[in-house]
Amino acid sequence: MKYDYLITGAGITGCVIAEQLTRIGKKVLIIDQRNHIGGLCYTEEQSGIQIHKYGPHIFHTNNIKIWNYINKRVRMIRYEHRVKTLSRGEIFQCPINLLTLHRLWGVCAPQDAERILQEKKVSIANPRNAEEVFLSQVGEELYKRFYYGYTKKQWGIEPCRLSPQIATRVKIRTDFDDRYFTDQYQGLPKAGYTEFFQRLTEKSEVKLQTPYRSSLKRLCKKHIYTGSIDELFNFKFGKLEYRHSHFNIIISKHSHYGCPVMNLADANIPFTRIAEQNYLNPNKPSDVHIIYEERSINANNSIEAYYPIINEKNNILYRRYYNLLPSDTFVCGRLGEYKYIDMCQAIENSLGCARLALGFDQPGGKSGEDNGS
Repeated sequence: MKYDYLITGAGITGCVIAEQLTRIGKKVLIIDQRNHIGGLCYTEEQSGIQIHKYGPHIFHTNNIKIWNYINKRVRMIRYEHRVKTLSRGEIFQCPINLLTLHRLWGVCAPQDAERILQEKKVSIANPRNAEEVFLSQVGEELYKRFYYGYTKKQWGIEPCRLSPQIATRVKIRTDFDDRYFTDQYQGLPKAGYTEFFQRLTEKSEVKLQTPYRSSLKRLCKKHIYTGSIDELFNFKFGKLEYRHSHFNIIISKHSHYGCPVMNLADANIPFTRIAEQNYLNPNKPSDVHIIYEERSINANNSIEAYYPIINEKNNILYRRYYNLLPSDTFVCGRLGEYKYIDMCQAIENSLGCARLALGFDQPGGKSGEDNGS
């Protein structure tokens, strides 16, 4: 066999795994149907700034080992993401914080905000879906104003038909902290994410615009698959459901909203959010504003899958496909595991998958992982 490992998918998961394998001498072939590496985290330079081609990706973590891992490979700059929400013609902080609650309810102190929130929450001991999670955490008024329309647009179905997991990312604060993430370590690669992926794959053979074919497995001992698991088995049991993000790109002399991201909470506005790429490059002024209007639509045969629609029906179907995996094939990543995961989680999971693929999945087992040190 020509290669030790075939990795399908050159996104963050596939690239991290490839680096771990090649750094101990394994021969790796990476294939991807796109014309670039990096998956949805791909960046490229336009008008002197780094463009996040598939929408903003902010690196954030509380795990010092993962923070060290990325900093050893690229230079990170400090960046704290701040997001706004447009709801019924008014602009609010996102996540909801004490300033939001003061404007809506007149509260001025954290203890008053916490008291009213407790009064507003709907008592649901074991939320069965995303809507019940929202209601149990923020109550009906805030749910209808800030979460219902956005969630329905993002996933294309009523929140009551989504897994509770979708709503576990809800953030609400009773202080004035307006940062989108509160992790200890936050930032962006100074030269963009693509440099990071180039570093990870420099010892691998990479073939782009190459879809997976079963014949490729004959070239390799083991297969690590990071794509849609139903596609791996030619949709034998039917298709898993995914969402896709479509971007309407505007080049303007002027800013739309003066912030990196504006979430559009109202259901009657077709876009989910507007990202202004200039604000993701705070140290690089530009004469033009590059604005991404993002709309979420259902993925189909001709549209690439981005985000799994997690609910009971899809989870059951995923397990049926997972049980078909041969012993020489490992799945990892957002599509392979049918999970919504952050970049930090993707790196951590990928390091674990590399250990597993090498056969060193026991604690303390030797592998290519450097644990970020």
